[in-house]
Amino acid sequence: MHGRDVYKQEAAEIVRSNYWVETGAFLIRAPLLILAVLFGGRSVQGILILVLLLLLWNIFTVGLSWFTLRAQRGQEQVRDVYTVLGDHLFNVILTMALRDLVIAAFGVLLVVPGVQKAYSLRLVPYILAERPQTKPLDALRESAELTEGQRGKLFLLDVSFLGWFLLTLVTCGIAGIFWTESYYANTNGLVYAQLRDNYETRTAFTDADYDDDGELDDVEEDDRYEDGAHGPGPEEPDLRYR
Repeated sequence: MHGRDVYKQEAAEIVRSNYWVETGAFLIRAPLLILAVLFGGRSVQGILILVLLLLLWNIFTVGLSWFTLRAQRGQEQVRDVYTVLGDHLFNVILTMALRDLVIAAFGVLLVVPGVQKAYSLRLVPYILAERPQTKPLDALRESAELTEGQRGKLFLLDVSFLGWFLLTLVTCGIAGIFWTESYYANTNGLVYAQLRDNYETRTAFTDADYDDDGELDDVEEDDRYEDGAHGPGPEEPDLRYR
């Protein structure tokens, strides 16, 4: 990962460049919170309503994740939020529900393991946004691999948003609708794109240069990046989603 300021600066530029489309997309999810406050409760009916709203929230979260990935190429449209509502909708619902259950289970045991697991599975919505057909366990495993060694940095990234989260709370969610949500989501989308590109580059390097026995192939060190034959060179890949 780069320094958090790099992601935040680019995310802010993305939001400003197409502000009303960004705001309109994240406004779609806002009524779910209002419904949860009005109709959610401790009764059986209230609990069922909360479960339904959580399922809808997860669906829109995956849709908004795809929206932010499209925004990195300047191609975002509000209808992108609904692109996951197709043949793989059930898989999206199942995978996100499994993610929530795993985080909750670890949280019930101890707070710290629950927080760690939440950061481990943080990128599941983005994985589903790109590949909604990904099997639930595969999506969880991939997110854990992408965030390996990066969870402390992800935590510090969240800490840097505390001021915006507080402003959202003080304004009863208004600041969230008109800035914080899109700013935060686009920042995380950029982080995901970077971690994904780094992971794909690392995997491609391993697959290309090692044989089935795990031995390094007879390839000269200086020739590995000649003419781009084995992907990008030592420089970090561009943040932009490809």
